[in-house]
Amino acid sequence: MKTAVVYASIHHKNTEKIAKEIAKTLKADLKNAINTTPQLNDYDLIGFGSGIFFWKHHKKILELVDSLENTEGKSAFIFSTSGLNRIRPDFHNALRTKLREKGFHIIGEFSCKGFDTFSFLKIIGGINKFRPDDIDLDNVKHFSKRILDHWKTEIEISSSERKYQSKIKKEQEEKQERKQIINKTKKTQKTKTTKKKKINPQIKRKPPLKQKNKVKRKKSKSKKTTNSKAKKKSKTKSKK
Repeated sequence: MKTAVVYASIHHKNTEKIAKEIAKTLKADLKNAINTTPQLNDYDLIGFGSGIFFWKHHKKILELVDSLENTEGKSAFIFSTSGLNRIRPDFHNALRTKLREKGFHIIGEFSCKGFDTFSFLKIIGGINKFRPDDIDLDNVKHFSKRILDHWKTEIEISSSERKYQSKIKKEQEEKQERKQIINKTKKTQKTKTTKKKKINPQIKRKPPLKQKNKVKRKKSKSKKTTNSKAKKKSKTKSKK
């Protein structure tokens, strides 16, 4: 599994310090989005970060995410540095929304203060001097380790889930095959029974047993009547 850390850092290299520390802990490829457009198709876990400009990430990071193809099954994390604490509106909201629209699963976010001399702050010598400091970098290390642990467990869950899904799919296919076999056997049995029931129209049907008995009875009665008539005739002849 390959990891990349993509960042945009301009004025005081605040975000670059954070990005380098994350890449070191994760053993990830470090990519600067200011000079080039990084190719990220081969990476499974990608971190996106920059300083905050007008309540959102640098436009280079946002444009980069817009240019990416829709992806499923990839994970991402977000980081940032700013002169202010993360307050509402959330600085990460624009980037988070874009990443989710592209199909990324966000597994963590980190932000800390950075040295800021924007606009009127230059007059007073800026704010948050020497930030990010050693404490911030230590927090970044812990964040990176959490990301790594979370990602590993996520990979394990996804692999076990894939195994479970393939097992269910196999069971369903086997069930479907059994159904097809049962339906085929039923059809063949039906066709056999219908063939047996079919009678050739050229062959005359035999009368049922009850009718046969009635015919026999009629014949026996007619024989009796003819016999009685013959006897009467013979008697009349003998008298004469």
